[in-house]
Amino acid sequence: MSADYSWYAALRHTIRKNKRTRENSYFHLATVASDGSPSNRAVVFRGFLPGTDSLKIVTDTRSKKVPELQDNPVCEVSWYFSHTREQYRIKARAEIFKQATSLERAESWEKLSEQARAQFFWPMPGKVYDPQQSLEQDSDLDLKQPPASFALLILEPFSVDHLQLKGSPQIRRVSVLENTVWKNVDVNP
Repeated sequence: MSADYSWYAALRHTIRKNKRTRENSYFHLATVASDGSPSNRAVVFRGFLPGTDSLKIVTDTRSKKVPELQDNPVCEVSWYFSHTREQYRIKARAEIFKQATSLERAESWEKLSEQARAQFFWPMPGKVYDPQQSLEQDSDLDLKQPPASFALLILEPFSVDHLQLKGSPQIRRVSVLENTVWKNVDVNP
């Protein structure tokens, strides 16, 4: 393997090459449910935490993923890029930022559209739908400040499996964080 391979640089390059295809801004996040079963959902990639290789997503604190990550912060991302035919599987530890004093949380709120912000004022996710219950989409709704239901999730990678399906042979690289240093190895696809 090339000693200069960096999964982070490869992922940033892949994101740039696939930016025209909207679905490439979504990845699947898997957590462990309270009964030990897998729990998986699609989430929106919100960028990297500045100065790090950590991924950002936002979530509703009332969703199931928050208590799942509080019980077990280890999660996995599965991200497929259709244009370049690449897959990244990223094992990470999640950190939940829900404090009103979090600057990164506040900046993430600012970057959301009004429609996305309004969703955090809706009734609790996963509860039985009641058509009589208002979604609080009044003109009085203050969308300038994030509600308590808004959280920023920071995913700090510790293992990355990068598979390039285009070409023959296919290329697969595994990167593992060991004592603050990324170790890379080529493996069979």
